[in-house]
Amino acid sequence: MNTTDNNQYKSIEVDNQTIIMDETQAFRVLHAMMQEFGWAGTMFSEDDVRESIQQRRFADDKEPYTDEQMDEAVAAVMNSGGWNKWMEQWMYEQGWECLNSIIWDEGF
Repeated sequence: MNTTDNNQYKSIEVDNQTIIMDETQAFRVLHAMMQEFGWAGTMFSEDDVRESIQQRRFADDKEPYTDEQMDEAVAAVMNSGGWNKWMEQWMYEQGWECLNSIIWDEGF
């Protein structure tokens, strides 16, 4: 069994409020806020990492991982220096580049 459990509730502290929700609810709140405020962007979750590893192994004609191997691989990716530095930094930089391209295309 993989370690992903969308029904695991977590306490999130925001200013002086405590919000308790699971990952599914958190995604719904995030998407609702994005729609309400007109925000654009993305984020990646543990499930995204898991799916990407599976797809990569399939594309490379490798045997699928056992649940235990997959859990270890996902943890390794999400605890890596690349995940902690490059994912956010690259998305931030590319987002600005994309925004500036849109502004340029619109003639402003």
